[in-house]
Amino acid sequence: MNRIEAYASATSANPGDQLDFHVNMSPPGTFRVEVLQRGLAPDKRVLSDDNNGKGYPAGDNGIPPDASINGCNWPPAYQLQVGADWVSGVYLARLTTANGDSTDVLFVIKAAALGSNSKILFQLAVNTAQAYNNWGGKSLYPYNSSGYDPADPSGNNRARQVSFDRPGIEGHVSDEGGSDSPFASYEYNFVQWLEMNGFEVEYCTSIDLHSDPHFLDNYQLLLSVGHDEYWSNNMRNNVERFIANGGNFAIFGGNICWWQVRFSDDLRTMICYRIKAEDIGTANDLVTVNWWADPVFRPGNTMTGVDSRQGAYWANGNRAGLAYKVQFLQHWVFYSALDGDHFGADQVVIGYEETDAADLTNHGNGAVPRATGADGTPLNFVCLAIADGQDWAVRSGGSSGWATMGIFHNNGTVFTAATTNWSLYLSLNGGWTSFDQITQNILRRLSCPCTFAAELVNAGFEQYDADGVPSGWQLEGAGSVSPGDVNIGHTPLEVDAVRGETWISQGPFPLESQNYYSAGCWARADQPGATIRLQSMASWIDFAIAVHPGDGLWHYLYAVGVPDAGEDPVFPARVKIQVAQGIARFDSVRVEAIAPPP
Repeated sequence: MNRIEAYASATSANPGDQLDFHVNMSPPGTFRVEVLQRGLAPDKRVLSDDNNGKGYPAGDNGIPPDASINGCNWPPAYQLQVGADWVSGVYLARLTTANGDSTDVLFVIKAAALGSNSKILFQLAVNTAQAYNNWGGKSLYPYNSSGYDPADPSGNNRARQVSFDRPGIEGHVSDEGGSDSPFASYEYNFVQWLEMNGFEVEYCTSIDLHSDPHFLDNYQLLLSVGHDEYWSNNMRNNVERFIANGGNFAIFGGNICWWQVRFSDDLRTMICYRIKAEDIGTANDLVTVNWWADPVFRPGNTMTGVDSRQGAYWANGNRAGLAYKVQFLQHWVFYSALDGDHFGADQVVIGYEETDAADLTNHGNGAVPRATGADGTPLNFVCLAIADGQDWAVRSGGSSGWATMGIFHNNGTVFTAATTNWSLYLSLNGGWTSFDQITQNILRRLSCPCTFAAELVNAGFEQYDADGVPSGWQLEGAGSVSPGDVNIGHTPLEVDAVRGETWISQGPFPLESQNYYSAGCWARADQPGATIRLQSMASWIDFAIAVHPGDGLWHYLYAVGVPDAGEDPVFPARVKIQVAQGIARFDSVRVEAIAPPP
C-alpha cells in the first residue's frame, strides 16, 4: 500500500481561487483526485482529475518531529482550480493512489457574492477541530498528546500551539484516529438536514469570521452547530457587532466560545496557552484562557446567553436521552413542535454531550426561570426550556449542571439550544420530531430580514419624567406609579392600584391587520388582575391579553393575538399594562410581529 496523507493550504476558498494540496506518500507514487460536495448521500462529484491517466506524483517527505506545532512543510503536489460556478458548500478532495489507498481533505467554498443566494450563513468550527487534532503527536489536550501520563494532572505534555499545515481536521467521529471533528460528529448531519428540508445556506469557517470584519454584513442569520469551543477575539468582536447591527445568531450546539485563541503565521498556527502565567507579554483582552477568566473577564454568556460553567458534561458510559422541560410553552419557538411540556427523553444520543446553561432563579417551581445576570447572561434572556444534568458527575464521572435553552434580543436575536448533540436529534429518515420543528421555526423566523419589534421607548422603565411617570408612557386610572424595588440590577415599574384600577400605556404605533403580534413583559403581583394587553386605538379592542396569576412571584407574561378583521390594513395600536387591584411590578416590555401559529 502507498500510504497517502494531505492537507489544504486554506480552510476555505472563493469560486475561481486556487487551493493547494500538500501531499505525502510513503513510498512515493502517484494519485488521482476527486472533489465531492458533501450533502445528502451520495455526495455530488464536481471534479475528477487523473492527469490524463498519468496521475500526480507525490514524494515521501517525512513527518517533522514538531509537525503538530509548526506544521509539516510538505510541498504542494496538486493545485485545485476552484470552478467559478461552484456553489457555496462543504467539499472534500479525495486523493487516491494507484493501489486504492486514499485520504480526504475537507474545505469550504464561500459564496462568490456573500449573501447573494442565501441570508443564512453556516460557520464550520475548524478551530475546535484543530484544537483536538493530534496528528503528529500533539493537540491542545493532554489526554491525546504524546507523553500523556494519567497520573500527572498537570497536562504539560500538551501543545500550546497547533498547526493547520497537517492532516487530520476532517477526522473521525469523537476521538477515533486522533481527531474530534465537529464536522463529522455534528455539522454534517445538520448540513444534510438543511438540504433535505429545502434550506439554501452559504458556508464559511471560523477563520473567515476572524479575518474579515465585514464578512457578515450581507447575512441575516449566522449558524453555529455542534461543538464550537474555540474563538478568537476578532471572531467574537465581529459576531457581536453583527448582532448589535440587527443580525441574528442561532446556536444549535454547546460548549460554545469557551477558550480564546490567537493566530500567527498567516492564520496557519492557532495559539492557546490556557494558563495566564504562560501567555507572557500579551494584552489582557487577548490572553488565551477561558473567556470568563482573569484577565479577559468576558464570559461567553454576554454573547450567547449561556456557557459551560453552569452546564453539564457526560464523560463515560451509555447515557439515556436527556429530556428538556419546557418553561415557556407559548413561545413561537415551540409552535406546532410539542405534545406536552417535555421533549427529547425518547432520543438516545450516541457519544458524549456537553451542555451550556445560565444562572437562573426559580428552577422548576412553577414560575418561568429568570436570569440572575451574575454570570454575564443578559437580564432580558428568556428561558425556554431546561434539562437537568445534576447527577451527571456521579453517573458518568463528568460534571453536573443544567442545559438552558433560551433566547434574547440585543437589536438582533440570539437563540441557543445549549447542547452539543442537537443536530443528532434531527431526522434524516423522513420522520419529524420536536427537534425538527423547533429548528425549522428558528431558521424561518430568524432568517427573515423583516422588523419584529415595535419601537418602544423606555421599555425597561429606566427613565421618569418630573411627574413620576415613566418617560414615553401615559398614566390613567385611580392609582399611581413609581420606580419599584431593585430587581437583579433593574428597577421595575411599580403600579399602585390600591385605590382602584390603574393602567399605563404606550402608543400609537402602526400595526398591520393581517399579522400576528405578541406582547410580553416580566410581572409580579400579589393579587389577580395584573395584565399586559395589545389594543387597537382605532376600535379600542384588546386583541392580545396575558394575565398574572396573582401569586406574588415573577412570571413572564406573554400574549399572542391577531387584530380584528375589521381593522384597516395599517392601524394605530398601543401596549397597555393594567392592574385591577393591589400593587404589581413590571419590567422589560416587548411587542413583536410573529409567525402565525399552525
